[in-house]
Amino acid sequence: MKQLTRNQVDELCRSAQLLKGTAETPGVFLTADNQIIKFIYKARALRRIRNNAAKLAKIDIPSLIIKSEFHYPAMSCYIIVYDAFSGDTIEDIIQTGNSQVLQKLAALLARLHKRGIYFADLNLHNIIQQENGELALIDIESIIILPGYLPLTLSKRALNCSRLIKKNLRSIRQLGLAKFLQTYVEANAFSRRQQLQFCRLLIKHLYHKYIKIMERNRDKLAKLDIPCIVPELQIGDLNSCQIDILFQRIEGTPIWELIQQGDTEVLAKLAKFVAYLHQHGVYNRCWSFGGIVLQQNRKLVFVDVRRMKIYKRPLGFRKRAKNLRQLIEQEKDAFRNFGIERFVEFYCAESKKMGIRKIKKLKALSGRC
Repeated sequence: MKQLTRNQVDELCRSAQLLKGTAETPGVFLTADNQIIKFIYKARALRRIRNNAAKLAKIDIPSLIIKSEFHYPAMSCYIIVYDAFSGDTIEDIIQTGNSQVLQKLAALLARLHKRGIYFADLNLHNIIQQENGELALIDIESIIILPGYLPLTLSKRALNCSRLIKKNLRSIRQLGLAKFLQTYVEANAFSRRQQLQFCRLLIKHLYHKYIKIMERNRDKLAKLDIPCIVPELQIGDLNSCQIDILFQRIEGTPIWELIQQGDTEVLAKLAKFVAYLHQHGVYNRCWSFGGIVLQQNRKLVFVDVRRMKIYKRPLGFRKRAKNLRQLIEQEKDAFRNFGIERFVEFYCAESKKMGIRKIKKLKALSGRC
């Protein structure tokens, strides 16, 4: 491998546009003759790019073709040169509202997975649509290719798809998440059983973290005799890969609906309920009155417990005050007729083992909200 001096590197990058990195630690340059100059700071990364480029070329998947490799001892790095692709990234195309490119992306992803290719850094800005309409991979360092191009397992496919969806959820959902998944499933020619298994695995990777948090909070609240509901994720229409978030039916009325009907006295019950929660170490970050339901037995039930933290000890004064302020600020209009001071008084009356000075500070809080 040819070694370059500082003068030779300066000559190579002269009049080139810096796309990534800084002057001290350059990353990627674009030259006037439409070539990419990339600085690589680890020998292992260079070997990975070189091997992946050769393997992708064997199975006719468009990717970069390295034209030159250099060693730059002054910065202990390597430099590769390859032709830049003429076209726009998927990210730029999606911003124009073109939904057809998502179907092309789904078909490409299915093709990669069939050939045992796992794209760890799968992002919309790492894939370019060329002028001929074909998609090409431009960042192949994080690609993992199985020996013999063996197909990926369903779990690996679902994990790779979920990473793409999580990183670009808003764009993909806006242009059609169901259509994207349907195109991917059809390109893989899954059987009915494989399709169902893939959708279940995808749900697990997408929402597993949130469901686990809600189930953990539900179990902790159950010990305090506080009922709550945890939603279930189910597959709706299998043919269109539709994912539904289903909540168990609750017999009762949301607090905001009772307030709209003029029943503001429910806020007195809520104040006592909040005091009970704080006394048992429950800190709720989201106080949406649509997520709290009053049942026929006059018990309050939580619907969304995802943004809740439960401590082993009663909340301290500062956390109580902060949580009360969040509650009042999020639903300030609801206290118009009932009164913030009255709400805090009901809270203080129910709070046990609080000194007179702290109760006075809490009451003073109501005047500042």
